[in-house]
Amino acid sequence: MDKIVCLTLISLTLIFTLGCHKTTVTNNGSIQGTVVLDGETVHSGITVLLYVDNTFENDLKQICEDYPSVGFPIESRHLFDHRMNTPIKETITADNGFYSFTDVPHGKYIVVYYKVGWGYNYLFDIELNNDLYTITNECNSLFATIQVPFINHDEYHFLADRCYLIEGDSFFLSDSSIYLEQGTRILVAPNSKITIGGNLFVTANPGSMIHLTSSDQIYEYNISPLVARSIEILPSANFNELSHLMLSYFADGLIIRASDTTIKNSVFYHNTRSCYFENSVNHDFCNNFVMNNLVSIPAVGFQQGNNVRIERNCFLDNHTSLKLDLTYNSLVRNNLFTGGELHIDQVYSSSGLIEFNDFKQVTRSISNSSKSNMTIQFNQFESDVCIFLGTGDFNTIDQGWTKANSNNFSANSYVVEATTKYYYSNNDPYPLDFTNNYWSTSTITDIPALIYDMNDAGPSSDEWNWARVDYIPIRTSQVPTAGIQPL
Repeated sequence: MDKIVCLTLISLTLIFTLGCHKTTVTNNGSIQGTVVLDGETVHSGITVLLYVDNTFENDLKQICEDYPSVGFPIESRHLFDHRMNTPIKETITADNGFYSFTDVPHGKYIVVYYKVGWGYNYLFDIELNNDLYTITNECNSLFATIQVPFINHDEYHFLADRCYLIEGDSFFLSDSSIYLEQGTRILVAPNSKITIGGNLFVTANPGSMIHLTSSDQIYEYNISPLVARSIEILPSANFNELSHLMLSYFADGLIIRASDTTIKNSVFYHNTRSCYFENSVNHDFCNNFVMNNLVSIPAVGFQQGNNVRIERNCFLDNHTSLKLDLTYNSLVRNNLFTGGELHIDQVYSSSGLIEFNDFKQVTRSISNSSKSNMTIQFNQFESDVCIFLGTGDFNTIDQGWTKANSNNFSANSYVVEATTKYYYSNNDPYPLDFTNNYWSTSTITDIPALIYDMNDAGPSSDEWNWARVDYIPIRTSQVPTAGIQPL
């Protein structure tokens, strides 16, 4: 009997030991490939970096799952910048261009390679799940970086998968034609800009977009680059649509002074200002991602414009996402605004319709001031202050009204904070129509605490009058059609 018990204990010990040993095994393998320098016979000295592909494993991934009708199908390839990340491995190519990473845990990776004077390239979708992954890709080449001239006439082709460098400024005059091919990378030196006055043609797709970025630190990693200046499109430029752009690390971003334009399916990130429309009309800004503009300059702005449409964009973690300045007949519809300090700032006699948007996690969702008119309907709000009616030029009965109906409001402080005055007859308070909204309560006596108006401001000391927010009748349940609508 003792012998049987002893053998049983030994067997259990072996099973437990082997089982524990098995759970601690890490599956590792190797990743290898070859990179060549176009036109050369020796391909040594190319830096090759290995990054874990976790660029998309953040709030943006959840946003894309929750809001599939906003933006376009975005992936790591649309966001990754080797300068802002740290590789897990680094090596240099041999004379024949061969490189290898050993002892790599199974998983998904990005391979980056570059050489001074030859630009850079990224390889995505590298998934190691066995002992060896060999990268076989006809695009594993580097081409000598091309210096763009200062003055450009006639045709200029930015070829696919090539790197172009702009140092100083580069002007494309009215008699020029620019062709931007898929996968081209345009590197603009700090404080330098591109000015376009001629024809502009773009051929790109989500899998191979056009990357415009600062050239600073392009051959380094784990460092924040200095910003380039801008890409300015003049009124004389001839184009209808810009799409599939990735624009990063610019001070003034994309400046558009031409009318009748569409900007869509693009990514703007880590810019001081991303896109700015000035003194022009008839614009569509649709299905874009605008992210990480952290200074108080608006990420996207329209000044002295008319008939603009901002639809199905994702504005993520910008200090101020959108500014409408002396801009008339704006339509802001089906956008997601999340994070930051202020989502929409409308000023100086502008007019706009704000409908079917989601506003989340922000200090102020909307600010309307300086004789601007705004209709706000069918939106979903989760903010500290949902609607702020601020100071500036005093408003009149016809210029400066705000009307909000059929919205779902959730505010940590105020749903509406009206701190501005109106010129209104007989010293009466100026009525603001905020009826038929859901205020996150079915108890009507809870609502005055969510409003700042004449009842909080006190008597007016001049002929200008405070506003009175008229909120009755209220909804006692959510507006089912508020917020972003499916396609």
